[in-house]
Amino acid sequence: MSLFHAILLGLLQGATEFLPVSSSGHLVLLKSLMGIETEGVLWEVALHVGTLGAVLLLFWRDIRDLLVGWFRGLARLRRDGWKRVWGDCAEFRHGWYIIVATLPAGIAGIAAKHLVERAFASPILTAAMIFVTGEILWLTRPHSLLRQTGKIRLRDSLLIGLAQAVAIIPGISRSGSTISAGLMCGVEREQAARFSFLLSVPVILGAALLEGRKITALPHDQIVPLLVGMGVALVSGIIALCLLLRVVRAARLHWFAWYCWAVGLAGVLYFWIAARAEWGY
Repeated sequence: MSLFHAILLGLLQGATEFLPVSSSGHLVLLKSLMGIETEGVLWEVALHVGTLGAVLLLFWRDIRDLLVGWFRGLARLRRDGWKRVWGDCAEFRHGWYIIVATLPAGIAGIAAKHLVERAFASPILTAAMIFVTGEILWLTRPHSLLRQTGKIRLRDSLLIGLAQAVAIIPGISRSGSTISAGLMCGVEREQAARFSFLLSVPVILGAALLEGRKITALPHDQIVPLLVGMGVALVSGIIALCLLLRVVRAARLHWFAWYCWAVGLAGVLYFWIAARAEWGY
């Protein structure tokens, strides 16, 4: 992995992590096109940690309030009881919503780890899933154009979590799936987007813990490119995150469907033709 490739991957990761077009899918396609080799999914996880920094920087107040309120709620349980704390403390409720929404992806990630790793090796499958992401985004059109006023409920958090679990497949956008699920549940647009971003924190941290132990096996000459890629992902992720918030507020999320359809179709055709040529057909 050259430094140039690391910068390119970091830029692509940051630009596509929060935009609803699948960062993992784009990384698979770019690596296949340019013949870039990385150490399993370690690089993908490391680049996701870079974009996690964007969430922590832009939403640190939300994260702080959520953690403080959740722990305060736990401390009140013995004295006030679950029902009263649940009704009084919004941060306590939202903390549990995040936990509930994280569970499906955590279970799916552990149960289907080897299948997902094999899927990362299939650019045709990845391109097809990017096309499917376009379909998901287009389905939000009637929902995103409404002026939703609903707040997230426990049932909504579970449905959003199930959408996030599906997004472990490369090519299915995590942000696109979770925001779309929120909109379809009637959640207000910006709240659906913020919940999606906050939901990425435990998922990326969990993946980093699982894959982080492999960092010791990384060749020494790859450590600097890895760190540079993470830094580029952080900066480009901040820009993309601010852009997506504006897009969601303007009810334009479904516009990205056209991009996903174009990239997905082009990717399937290109890699299908390349595979036939390699097989001698």
